[in-house]
Amino acid sequence: MVHLLISKIMDTLKNIQGVIFDYGGTIDTNSCHWAEVLWAKYMEHQVPVDKESFREAYVFGERALAKYPFVQPWHNFHDVLSIKTKLQVEWLAEQRKLPMDELQLQSYAVKVADSCYGYVLDILQVTRPVVKELAKRYRLVLVSNFYGNIQTCLLYTSPSPRDGLLSRMPSSA
Repeated sequence: MVHLLISKIMDTLKNIQGVIFDYGGTIDTNSCHWAEVLWAKYMEHQVPVDKESFREAYVFGERALAKYPFVQPWHNFHDVLSIKTKLQVEWLAEQRKLPMDELQLQSYAVKVADSCYGYVLDILQVTRPVVKELAKRYRLVLVSNFYGNIQTCLLYTSPSPRDGLLSRMPSSA
């Protein structure tokens, strides 16, 4: 029975013509939601805020990024993280959840953004070879709800454009 099931699965896999990826929260964070990655970094860097307040700041930041053009096409992934964390800590200070100390707020935002970026680069060391291997066998399609700058983000976090991976992984966003 198990052998038959495995055989059916293998037959099905032979018919796959392409693979669709969602970049954010999948390839870049090992399927961890970005809110959880950011929260972990807030805790790691001892940002003195409770999880509910962080969650409110996260939602505020995401809504602000969707509504206003903070992120431009030339912004790379680190830039996006810096913009997100700055919006979050400033909102937390405005809500009196963090002290209104500009240097301390900037320090929190920079530490969290830098740490998140390092985390992503570490994760990409694992996911990049998988994507490269899949690219040898299948057509790849990237879907993303990024902020209009996914190509720039890919250039700064993907393997060298010379390997042709980016040209085979179009963005649909």
